[in-house]
Amino acid sequence: MAPALNIGLQHSQLSKSFPRAVLHGPKEEGGRGVINLYTTQGLSHVAIIHEHLEADTITGHLLRTSLEQHTVELGVRYKMFELDYDDYSDHVTDTWLKHTWKFCEESNIKLIERHTPYLKLRRKHDSLLMQDFIKAGYTGKKLLRLNRCRMYLQV
Repeated sequence: MAPALNIGLQHSQLSKSFPRAVLHGPKEEGGRGVINLYTTQGLSHVAIIHEHLEADTITGHLLRTSLEQHTVELGVRYKMFELDYDDYSDHVTDTWLKHTWKFCEESNIKLIERHTPYLKLRRKHDSLLMQDFIKAGYTGKKLLRLNRCRMYLQV
């Protein structure tokens, strides 16, 4: 969106470095009143999730399936929107839901999702490997590699 915004600013005879708070601020308070496309997109994603997650629609089924896949991919006992984006996003595939998760984190929006089951342990002394890896201090590329191995081995 930045390239389109920069071109629009140039055509409006404004500098590319024009303060974004003033650009997107309401006219009543001295702003320019330009709609923030990132915020508009993020809010429409949240609205789609709210509308379809519990619905018996194709979109609803797709959202629930995608959330379940993310739960398996995360490999922890929490649902995606319950986790801190900065701590867990590195080892999750880039998807529409991941970008919505980032937007919600940045905008302090809490999505409560009730349909995706939590991961269950099968035996008494089992543990979730990703939680163990994170507790052991693995981050970044090492954590990503461990997660790929875990997913490949289906453990």
